[in-house]
Amino acid sequence: MKKLRAIVIGLVGILAVLSLSVACHRSEGVDRFAISALDSLDRVIEQRSHYMELKEERLGELRARLETTEQEEVPLEQRYRSTLELAQEYRPFRFDSALYFSRKALELGHQLKDLSASRRAGIEVAYCYLSAGLFLEARETIDAIAPDSTPDGEETIAIHLLRMKYFLDLADYNDHNDEMAHRYRSAGLQEADEVITLTPEGSHDHYYALIHKQLHLHQYREALSTIDELLRQSSITDRDRAILLSLKGTAATLMDDDMAAVEALAQSAVYDLITGTHETTSLARLASELYRMGDIDRAARYIDLAMEDANYYDAKHRKVAVGDIRPLIEQSRMHQIDLRRRQMTTYTLVASLLCLLLVAAIVVIILQMRHLRRATRQIEEANGALRLSNERLEEANAIKDEYIGSSFYRQGAYFHEQEELYRFLRQRLESKQYDAIRKRIRQSEVTRERKDMYADFDETFTHLFPTFVTEYNALFPPEEQQTLLPGDPLTPEMRIFALIRVGVSKTEQVAHFLNYSVNTINTYKTRVKNKSLVENKDFEGEIMKIGRSR
Repeated sequence: MKKLRAIVIGLVGILAVLSLSVACHRSEGVDRFAISALDSLDRVIEQRSHYMELKEERLGELRARLETTEQEEVPLEQRYRSTLELAQEYRPFRFDSALYFSRKALELGHQLKDLSASRRAGIEVAYCYLSAGLFLEARETIDAIAPDSTPDGEETIAIHLLRMKYFLDLADYNDHNDEMAHRYRSAGLQEADEVITLTPEGSHDHYYALIHKQLHLHQYREALSTIDELLRQSSITDRDRAILLSLKGTAATLMDDDMAAVEALAQSAVYDLITGTHETTSLARLASELYRMGDIDRAARYIDLAMEDANYYDAKHRKVAVGDIRPLIEQSRMHQIDLRRRQMTTYTLVASLLCLLLVAAIVVIILQMRHLRRATRQIEEANGALRLSNERLEEANAIKDEYIGSSFYRQGAYFHEQEELYRFLRQRLESKQYDAIRKRIRQSEVTRERKDMYADFDETFTHLFPTFVTEYNALFPPEEQQTLLPGDPLTPEMRIFALIRVGVSKTEQVAHFLNYSVNTINTYKTRVKNKSLVENKDFEGEIMKIGRSR
């Protein structure tokens, strides 16, 4: 048993160590803020279909409004505004629909012969091309907006912001070519400076251009400070928050602050989901960060969602970007699955051994319990037999004591009678009075003495077993019960079973004591047993139980 206990403890320790190592592997490298952000993201992902329904409802309302303007005779300008609004709503949601309605708004702008309207629609078309990675088409559209000069006012800022995004996106796209990347980055920073110059300090556009400039000049701490300052403003939308948090994740990644990057990208992905945005990089970049940190499960889940977004948005360069990292994550996931399978095999083997040892221990315990129960039963049987023997011994001693006293009294009376008889016979023989002797012999009191012996037995027995008559009658139906008054002798049948009760069990001995033949005794016994309520074979056993409870 000691060896069995030691083996069980050792196996349990192995299971505990394995479980602890898995738990540590899963939780290492992620602080509580990042974990909280990831948990929030997971909860929002569970409600993803709900946010998609809200987005679809919003798009449905705008499409219905546009159809109303097309069916009714409404001003062309109103149709233009409805079409442009629908295009802007589609832009982060689905590329082909956004491009379709942007071009339609551009056509309406041309029909209006309103240069400002055409430029706003053209800017929207260019953003659609940039979102899809179609840089050539985006450049043609940008050149078409302002072929010779840049307009004044808000359109100036919007065009500079568009050109900034175009050049900086080209720089990122050509990061493998230092010369081209530098040329595009310089052009983008020049456009950012124009925006910073033209916009008031503290405005969204001012902050937005400044953040991009700081990031491309490797001023990451300053960029983080600017982002946090803008995030504190209550006027920014959820879509703006998604973009700003994505930029914050970029800055944190470039500073090698993995925890801050994970937290920011997770928060950005939350806002992307809430706003129904499919044109996003936050989930894919978050998956990449988690992959590097070893959280393969989440990385695989997020990269699958990112691929779903890319497929739904239907932008080729997004699919390519996600496709670059997805195989690596899938490979790691398969490796982790294989590792877990091996761990599960180990757990199963250890658990099986524990189960076998447990079964063995249970079998040993059952065998010991059986042995203990058997020993207990034997002890109880021995104690029961001993109690019965003691009871019988006490009963025998009581009977012996009672009959010894009765016998002394009866013997004393008998000797006294014999002395009287001898004295009478001697006197009559000496005087030769033979007739008197004959008369005395004829008057022998043997029969009376036998009756007296029976009376003495009955008195002694009922004294020893005062409930004998009552318990004896209980063995018969009411009509067969015999009632005795105080002082009445026992009936011959009762006397037979009274002798059996005191241990005179042989029929010959009973017949000799009662001066009956053996056949007569057997006849009495059979007749009595046939009248009783118990089986014949059990009757004498019930007789032996009489008086035992006293």
